[in-house]
Parts: sequence; structure tokens; C-alpha cells
Amino acid sequence: MSAAVINEQVIATRHGEFNTRFYRDNDSSVGVALWQGNLSGSIPVLGRVHSSCFTSEALGALDCDCVQQLHLALRIIASRRRGVIFYLLQEGRGAGLLSKALDRMVVQSSRGTIDTFGAYKQMGIHPDPRHYGLVPTMCANLGITATLRLMTNNPAKIGRMAAAGLAVEPVRLDSSASPYNAEYLNAKVRNGHVLNVAGVDVAERPAYLRASDPSVKRFGLFCRIASYDLPIAIGGKPVWFRATAYSDASGGSERFVLSHYRNSAAKPVLEIFRDRLLDRLSGSGHLAERYRASLQRIDERGAGSILAIPDDPTWLVRRSGITEHEDIELLRRHAEALSSAIAR
Repeated sequence: MSAAVINEQVIATRHGEFNTRFYRDNDSSVGVALWQGNLSGSIPVLGRVHSSCFTSEALGALDCDCVQQLHLALRIIASRRRGVIFYLLQEGRGAGLLSKALDRMVVQSSRGTIDTFGAYKQMGIHPDPRHYGLVPTMCANLGITATLRLMTNNPAKIGRMAAAGLAVEPVRLDSSASPYNAEYLNAKVRNGHVLNVAGVDVAERPAYLRASDPSVKRFGLFCRIASYDLPIAIGGKPVWFRATAYSDASGGSERFVLSHYRNSAAKPVLEIFRDRLLDRLSGSGHLAERYRASLQRIDERGAGSILAIPDDPTWLVRRSGITEHEDIELLRRHAEALSSAIAR
């Protein structure tokens, strides 16, 4: 497989400066290498192959450990001043963001009888359809010839890296379970991941979320695909939102609306947040700060919705044809339908 380098720059993260290099392969898949130090030579290279997670990395969701693993890996590499993260844009274990939303909806509606892997099976999706063909090409481009000491809790990933022709050895990446991701992490343990989730109870979802879902199926260009309850970190505490996933008719433009209505009498805060991949990777940026401020206002008022627009995985290849007016209209009509549903 060949891949083109399409962008390169240094970014400032909360763990220090990292070199970044963006790649696109023949099927337009995009990956990013983030590294520090000289990666060539015979000394083993500490690394992580990480799949993107819009909901935790950009939105602050607490229902998985993806963002925790990403920043733990960045911190470890920064402490040693040498290592690399291969960040692959493949949401929902490679099935896509909308499949991930449907997965969460199926799991929650089953009341714990179906886990994320069972939901994928029910939807006719392979439990882990991720592909790693871009990683060997990225290694070659970065001059990595030594053994890759791979930070992962997933033994299957080690096998898939070895099958791709890389010399790898596993390194545990300890991340702690919480009541908000215990259900997901337990499912991973049942499917071979090495994690410690013993003794962590699953958090109860609040009753007010039941009304936070509009009955309308279509808003202008967008169709409602799935809705589920999502805990989000605000000022160090979890606040539950109703996440509703939308897609345009082509399936090429995805939107998430986060709604929180524990105070149905309050005038809701309505905001639009545009995800930027570099902000997501750095864990900083003024757009992320504005998003956090919007979450805080919604929590204080007890009512509001945020239309979150994921950075297009092919943003270096093509641009979405959706206009700002159409996004504003989606948010407005979602909020109106939601208000009507709550009033009933």
C-alpha cells in the first residue's frame, strides 16, 4: 500500500510539542503520526496505534476510555521524549460514527442484555472491522525499522500488527474504569482485552433524559439515525445528555446534537460546535474552550442543545457541501421538536 504525505506541522499539546504528519492512502483513509525524538535506529520505539473517538476526544464523553488512553500514551511518550502515536480516523472500531451511535442505542435499549459487540453482530457488522494497513507505510516513512513496543490492552491488535509485517511487543496501557465506562470496558474484557474493571458498578441514567428526544424523524436535509444517553464531563463532574445522531441523505455528513433538559421551564441555550482534528489531538484550542463554556452554561441553566459537527475524516480530500444555514436550521428545528415533546 502506498500513502501520500498531505500535511506536516508541529502542534502544542498539554504534554508538550509533538511533530505531526498526515497521510492519505489509496482509498482516501487518513491517518496522523504524532511523535517526539529520533525514531530511526535499532532501539525499540514506544508507540500506540489509536483509533479516533469523536465523542470522547472532542465532546468529553465518559462512556469509553479512548481519550484517557490517548492522553496517557502522549504523556508517557513526552516523559521519555521518544515515541509515536499512529492516530487512525476510523470511528466506532472502524464501522463509522453512525454505527457507533446505533450500537449505543441498541445496548441501552437492551437494558444490559446486549453489549457493544453483540450490537454490532445484531446490525450485521463485524465486531472489530478496523484496518491497520496504513501503519506499516507510516512506519517506513518515519524511518522506523526497530521493534515497535505497542501500548495496548488488546492482544488481538498485537497479532494484527505482526500480520501486517511489523515487529511488535506488547506494553500494558493502564486506564481506570469508572461507573460511566464500566459497561463498555466489561464488554472489552469479555472479548479478550486485559483490563481491571472489577468492583465498578454501572451508573444509573437519570429519568429526565427519557423526554429529551424529538419524535420527528427528519429535519430538512438530515435524517435522525439514533439517540442514546451520554455522560459528559463538565468542570470535573459528569452531566448526562441525550445524544442524537443525524446524517444527510448521502450519509456523507454526520451531525450530533447533545440535549440536556432537566429544567424544562428554562430558556434553552443553543450552540453550534465545529470539531477541529488538531484541537482534538492537542486537547486545547479556542474552539474547544468555547464548547466547554457552552456546556457550562447549559448545565447552569438546566436546558440546552449543542449541534456538534465532526471534522470530516476526509477533510484533506474534500469538503462537506452542507451550509451554515442548514446546520442552524437543523439545531433550531431539533430544539423546537424537543420542546414540543417535553411539553407533552
